[in-house]
Amino acid sequence: MERPSNELWLLRAHSGLSQAEFAAAMGVPFRTFQDLESGKSALRPVHLQAARMALVQLQTMHPDQVFIPMPIKDFIRHTAEQHNKDMSLTSWDQAKFGQGGER
Repeated sequence: MERPSNELWLLRAHSGLSQAEFAAAMGVPFRTFQDLESGKSALRPVHLQAARMALVQLQTMHPDQVFIPMPIKDFIRHTAEQHNKDMSLTSWDQAKFGQGGER
């Protein structure tokens, strides 16, 4: 079986956690995690944000272990940049709320 190559798989693989452990850290059901990691379910920005934040939380709770794939400062900066990018208005939001996002 070919290994998944999405970002969720990469984050988990580097963390050294099992699928069950990573799912629990993210706060999602194990089966949901399996579907996301395998590509059976669509991986959305909210899933990646939950995965990144779970890693930050694990790293702060267990500083003697390495869960994050780069120095924590860079990882947090990357996570914030991705979050800002993911939270930008979609075309649907722009059509519904206008360019500035006002209601």
